[in-house]
Amino acid sequence: MAREKNNKKTIKTLVNDSPVFKLQIPVVLYKCIPDIKNHKWSIVSMSSDIVKSTGFKYENFTKDPVFWAKRLYSEDKERVIKKLNELRSGQISSMDVAYRWLHKDGKYHWFRDHAVLLRDKKNKPAEILGSWVNISVLTDANKIIEENEEQYKKIVELSPDALFVHSDGVFRFLNSAAIALYGGKKPEDLIGKPVINFFHPDYYEQLRQRMKATFEEKRNLPFIEYKIVTLTGEVKSVEIASTPFTYQGKPAAQGVIIDITKHKEKEELLRSQKETLAIKVKLEEEKLKTEFVADTIHEVRTPLAIIRGNADLALRTGKSGKLKSPKSALQAINHEVEHLSHLLGDLTMLTSPQVGVERMILAHEVDLSKLLRDTVKRAKVLAHQEDVSLQFTPIPPLFVRGDKIYLQKLFLNLIKNAITYNKKKGFVRVDARKEQNKVVITVRDSGIGISKEDLGRIFERFYRAGKVRDPEGKRTGLGLAIAKWITEIHRGTIHASSTLSKGSTFTVTLPLIKKA
Repeated sequence: MAREKNNKKTIKTLVNDSPVFKLQIPVVLYKCIPDIKNHKWSIVSMSSDIVKSTGFKYENFTKDPVFWAKRLYSEDKERVIKKLNELRSGQISSMDVAYRWLHKDGKYHWFRDHAVLLRDKKNKPAEILGSWVNISVLTDANKIIEENEEQYKKIVELSPDALFVHSDGVFRFLNSAAIALYGGKKPEDLIGKPVINFFHPDYYEQLRQRMKATFEEKRNLPFIEYKIVTLTGEVKSVEIASTPFTYQGKPAAQGVIIDITKHKEKEELLRSQKETLAIKVKLEEEKLKTEFVADTIHEVRTPLAIIRGNADLALRTGKSGKLKSPKSALQAINHEVEHLSHLLGDLTMLTSPQVGVERMILAHEVDLSKLLRDTVKRAKVLAHQEDVSLQFTPIPPLFVRGDKIYLQKLFLNLIKNAITYNKKKGFVRVDARKEQNKVVITVRDSGIGISKEDLGRIFERFYRAGKVRDPEGKRTGLGLAIAKWITEIHRGTIHASSTLSKGSTFTVTLPLIKKA
């Protein structure tokens, strides 16, 4: 039983080892045993493919013991018989020979004879098992393969993609696009050279692993990024996919290369530009911070100088009748303290953590129509003092999401500015209208207006639009900056239009919400 099992395994090995097994070319399996009495070996079995391979039947070989030997080609006979005798005598354990043998068609065909010797328990020659193949058929098959390979070459030459074939670690074929990609001018510049020599050293190990997966595991491998090195030493970024392939009868791999060098260069340029922009933004932020601190120091230094001067004058009272009285000095000091108090209040608002403010203001629904009505009512007194008409046309309820206190300050700032920079007997008109999912509020006045030069900067912190609007320098220059900040924190927009001596219009747009 053990010997039979071993024999089956040997036959399977003979078949699988045959180079034509996968091509489905007929393989003749045969068995010989020794004839002790006559001191010769006899064929005792042959597979049915004997007719396809030789044109003869099994009986032709068994009836005539020298049938096989006498049809050997004369030039091959001595070499083959010698090899066979060495196998029969046990000098060798297997043989693999090719020779010419006379086919029934009257022509000599090339055959390959692969045989192994089996021994008995006493280690004496017991059987010969062999495979016998008409390799003239294989030669014809090779011609077909070669023709297919030529057709393959013609097709891939037309491909715009870079294609190559490699086996045993070297290039076997490259199309024109691949040759150009590697910096070559002709196939001989690359064919036969180690593939790994044309890859960046950082990718050697990855390349080895991929080759193993392709050749040993027979896996198709998707595109992956590599860096290749051309014949001129130039490093290029590419993506390569590979698949198992048979080329010239040998295991090989076909690779497809996509050159992504320009794409990578664009990516690198974009990344560099982003980094440069980030640096510029950071520098601009630092510049703005520096300017803000400098402006704040300037704004604080002026009232402090006035306070110090008036305090000094009050302390020196009595030395000269021309000096201020303590009361007038204290009044001046009080005025500057009030100015500082307003300034610090405005600065506190502008420097509040925005995230915290947003979280706070998004929690409330505000009826904008009621808020505007109440704000206008509060400003009536100031308008009366300045002899300015303040008008507001009531509107239906419109709801926005925000903070009531901040929104009141926004519109009160705009209305107060419109009153302060107006003319005697002038007017201020507050209007609101709904536009789709937004509300548009306008504060229009008949005042002194703003010049074109100043109009583009009026929302900057500490900016004052000319001495004509603040001849005494009492304003902090933060009112419109605060108005802009409050508008934006409520997801809105604000802009101004103006004509000198005719008046200004400030327009605020805020998103509406539906009343639940």
